[in-house]
Amino acid sequence: MGERICRCKLSTLLIFWTTIALFPRKSLAIGSIKAGESIIGSTQILVSTAQNFVLGIFNPQGSKFQYLGIWFNYIPQTVVWVANRDNPLVNSSGKLTVNGEGNIILLNETGGVLWSSPSPGSMKQPVVQLLNTGNLVLGESGSENYVWQSFDYPSDTLLPGMKLGWDSKTGLNRKLTSWKSSNDPSSGAFTYSIETDGLPQFVIREGPTITFRGGPWYGNRFSGSGALRDTAIYSPKFDYNASEAFFSYDAADNLSVRLVLNAAGLFQQFYWVDDGKYWNPLYTMPGDRCDVYGLCGDFGVCTFSLTAECDCMAGFEPKSPNDWERFRWSDGCVRRDNRTCGNGEGFKRISSVKLPDSSGNLVNVNTSIVDCEAACLNNCSCLAYGIMELPTGGYGCVTWFHKLVDVKFVLENGQDLYVRVAASELSSSKKKLLVAICVSVASFLGFLAFVICLILGRRRKVKGNVISPDITEGHIQSQENEVEMPIFDFTTIEIATNGFSFSNKIGEGGFGPVYKGKLPCGQEIAVKRLAEGSGQGEKYALDGCFSLKSDVFSFGVILLEIVSGKKNRGFFHTNHQLNLLGHAWKLWDEENALELMDAALEDEFQPSQALRCIEVGLSCVQQNPDERPTMWSVLSMLESENVLLSHPKQPGFYMERMFSKNLSAETSTSNEVTVTSLHGR
Repeated sequence: MGERICRCKLSTLLIFWTTIALFPRKSLAIGSIKAGESIIGSTQILVSTAQNFVLGIFNPQGSKFQYLGIWFNYIPQTVVWVANRDNPLVNSSGKLTVNGEGNIILLNETGGVLWSSPSPGSMKQPVVQLLNTGNLVLGESGSENYVWQSFDYPSDTLLPGMKLGWDSKTGLNRKLTSWKSSNDPSSGAFTYSIETDGLPQFVIREGPTITFRGGPWYGNRFSGSGALRDTAIYSPKFDYNASEAFFSYDAADNLSVRLVLNAAGLFQQFYWVDDGKYWNPLYTMPGDRCDVYGLCGDFGVCTFSLTAECDCMAGFEPKSPNDWERFRWSDGCVRRDNRTCGNGEGFKRISSVKLPDSSGNLVNVNTSIVDCEAACLNNCSCLAYGIMELPTGGYGCVTWFHKLVDVKFVLENGQDLYVRVAASELSSSKKKLLVAICVSVASFLGFLAFVICLILGRRRKVKGNVISPDITEGHIQSQENEVEMPIFDFTTIEIATNGFSFSNKIGEGGFGPVYKGKLPCGQEIAVKRLAEGSGQGEKYALDGCFSLKSDVFSFGVILLEIVSGKKNRGFFHTNHQLNLLGHAWKLWDEENALELMDAALEDEFQPSQALRCIEVGLSCVQQNPDERPTMWSVLSMLESENVLLSHPKQPGFYMERMFSKNLSAETSTSNEVTVTSLHGR
């Protein structure tokens, strides 16, 4: 499935619509068909009043068959509905007619019926029309009460105004069915539907097998997704009540929008860019490998950064450890301790997740239970529970049984899942939490000390071998205007770590070793000593300011260097004296961002992807650290086109530099501060 996602993403970049051979030229456009009238072969078409949709017979590229379908009139080669997809014409001599009983019938050249609409019963003056929405309708002449419409029987496309889902009154289950291939409209292997057995959730199936599942409808939104809201492209809506459950949407004015389940099993949204004459993709589901249904098996949780990674839920361990080491996670996880019924068991919370599969007997919903935890605890079969906010106010209780499957961490709009665990897991939780906190604090303090050393070094002014007395030995300054933390000189750090003694060494990473130490006041610290050539310190040395988003700033610089093929340090431009960040911002602000791209790449990149990389890079180097994204968000922005980007603001170090006439750009500097290079003994 992962290969399918990669393959289909590539194909999406290359082509955004189904490739159909040139539609035959039509000689006669008809506005409606009444009883006894016909559309014959490829010489006639039925056109909507606004002339935006056409019904006729077409021939897919490379196919020997003919089909009756609906397509956009002014947008080339985009079919949205096919009548006889599983019973094609062998030539273009078919005939579409309406009989006296009101049936729409497609006949072949011998008069055989290839397709017909369900019988509506007796009608006096039946008429068939193609509406401006792309909906083919059958009704009494002059009436808008239609007895049949193509919108109730979708093919692979959901147009604005169509409904996807169940109607208990009519028994209709409106779902999308993919084409078999790009040039074969017959029913393919994939379906996209809303399954309401349990909590409503969107599901893609390949035959009977689920390949993708959206989060369940959780009171007022789908788990793992934000609330449905209007955008500049479309306005989505989900209705869920006793009689029906359906999704629909309206397109923004003057926009052509479509949702499509393609032949590879990907559900995609597009809108037509009229000035560029192409379908622009807005999102694709599955969006990443963690969206593959059940990737981590039962009781597994998927995390996606650059790649998918599976972990077991609290209280569980891999069922097949050897397979997990080889990244084969489908066997899932099993309990470490099975004493979870009447043995002091409790619950562990997993936050920010897309909730588990909530279909059929896997889930139970009760809106009258006050204490959901107690209700689940008193039922030994209950594996987990969640609290659901009801659209009418108040809360409901959702409980899961049998298995917990298809859970993934999400950046935003996740829910809390409370998983049943044995008492032994609860008793060790505080100890494990303490260890985790200690490790995190030690790592942070080590990084902090490393930054402090760099800041201190910058503030030392060297004249020959004399160090400026701005900072005396053992002195601590509160640099409130630059960084809200104390600054230590190198001697204090050296004494605290016993001269960076090997006995004080507690670990080593890619950028240098980490030492434990103790300040004169008794405060224990961890110090990372920068290894020679590590490259850390691409913002602190220049500016002397530190923030928790400084690592994001550094990544942004690297990203802009990669796409431009130039280094920020030593960057030179003939028209100005800005550094690379300033140059990138200038081009972005002038809407000429693609001029930043490395000339060696020529046309070997997608403009939309290049612009996204530049926008992410500029977002990372914004002057205000609070406006920079987190590294987690940065990875998601680069991996998925579904993550929305905020418009970047002016970057830090956005200034022109004064170069000496005697110095090349490579040896120039943006300020007159000298930096002492610190070396251990």
